[in-house]
Amino acid sequence: MKIINNFLKKEELNKIKNEILNVNFPWYFQPCKVIDGDGQIQFTHAVWIDGKLNSPFRHLVDIVLLKLKAKKIIRAKFNLTWRTNKILTSEYHIDTPIKSKTAIFYLNTNNGKTFFKNKKSVKSVENKVVTFNSSIKHMGTTHTDTDYRLVLNINYN
Repeated sequence: MKIINNFLKKEELNKIKNEILNVNFPWYFQPCKVIDGDGQIQFTHAVWIDGKLNSPFRHLVDIVLLKLKAKKIIRAKFNLTWRTNKILTSEYHIDTPIKSKTAIFYLNTNNGKTFFKNKKSVKSVENKVVTFNSSIKHMGTTHTDTDYRLVLNINYN
C-alpha cells in the first residue's frame, strides 16, 4: 500500500473539480446500500468499464493515470456521496477479480475513510491518493461533516 499526499499540482486538481462539480457534468444515480434498508445512494460517472472507454471525460482521468504510470485501465469512475447523520461503513470488497492495482484519489477533505482488511485506514483528504493491490479487501464509509464526498476510483495495470 502506498499513500501519496499532494498528488497533483493544484491547477490539475482544480481542473478536475471544476469540470465534475458543474451543472453540465453527467452524474448517474446508483443505489449504494451500506446496510440493508438504509436508503443510501450515490452518483457515479464511469469513464472506463471493463477496459473500454465509456465517457468523453477521459481527459480528467488521464491527469491521474499519467502520474500513476498506468498502462492498462480496467475501470475508472467518479463517486459522489451525500452527508449522513452518522458514519456508516460498507462491507469489505474487492473492486475486480482481475490481477491489478487499485487507486483511490480523494477529491475533497471530509471525515469519511477507507478501511482495509489488514486494519489500516486512510482518511479522505483532498489531493491524496492511496494505491494497493486489487486483491486487498477494503470498504468505504459515509461522512458527516461536508455536503459531499468525492473520489476517483481506478483499477489498472
